[in-house]
Amino acid sequence: MLTEDIAPLFKVRGYRKKNATFVRESKEVIQIINFRASSYNLPDYYTFSIEIALFSEPYFSALNLNKPTSWFSYQSYRPIIETSLMYLNHKKEGTHFPDCHITESTDISALSEKIKSKLETLVFPYVENINSTNDIIVEIERQVSEEDTGTRVAQYDLIPLYCIIGNRSKAEEALVYAWNRKISNPHYTKLLKDFTQKLGLSVLPD
Repeated sequence: MLTEDIAPLFKVRGYRKKNATFVRESKEVIQIINFRASSYNLPDYYTFSIEIALFSEPYFSALNLNKPTSWFSYQSYRPIIETSLMYLNHKKEGTHFPDCHITESTDISALSEKIKSKLETLVFPYVENINSTNDIIVEIERQVSEEDTGTRVAQYDLIPLYCIIGNRSKAEEALVYAWNRKISNPHYTKLLKDFTQKLGLSVLPD
């Protein structure tokens, strides 16, 4: 089903495929759509979800971070935006699109058509609206302002992103805001100090 029926939708949009993962790269944004199998699958009961991961190419460069050797092996890296078909469907229709179940009695053709419809109406429009660093910033700002908890983002990622587009004043505002949040996490403090040093921003208090 994935190779013969669904993969052509990705191919015409410029995605490369490896196993159940599709990747499309540009100079600024890496778009990944993964058909993720459940770790609880059985021989006669197969479940998978459709996950979306977006990465910022300039983000890695600005902070001198190592990138995956292959974007098909992205799982050990934190996406800058991460969501799923289940959440996008809930946001639009008010109902969760469930994980896909395949059993001996499943009508594969009907399931395939349902998945293709959701890709065309929800998944592709979402990722195709995020093609640049500015698009990523707009999406993170939107999610933060709406307290959108269905899509995973980190507000502190705005600090290097503002620097990337040349808006250092906004970057420093975001840095001060992040620093003043009452989070007693040594890793978080170290991260912000690292941002300060690598991006050449104002020195934070000890």
